[in-house]
Amino acid sequence: SSAIRQSNSTNQSLGNFISLEKVPHGLILYTTFGRCRILLYTENIIRVSASLQNQFDDFSYSVVAQPKHVTFNTQETDELITISTSSCKIIIKKNPVRFSFQDANGKT
Repeated sequence: SSAIRQSNSTNQSLGNFISLEKVPHGLILYTTFGRCRILLYTENIIRVSASLQNQFDDFSYSVVAQPKHVTFNTQETDELITISTSSCKIIIKKNPVRFSFQDANGKT
């Protein structure tokens, strides 16, 4: 029984990175406490969903678009995963999983 499951806080950690799976329009990151899905809708619209369960809830009041074919690059090191499009970049720290977003000029 992990501390994350016992917490009543609305802020919960995904824990540490375990593995990465490429899926249509993006990636799924598997972590010690759940998973995270990154879907690219356009070069500068990226949807990040996190779940402590084995599935994602696709309902959203704010996202009505569908993902499109977007060219993106993925680079992985021991500490980071970087997803880049022509307009922006997501830098994902692995342990613990944390996200940082940058524009094409590297500004957060």
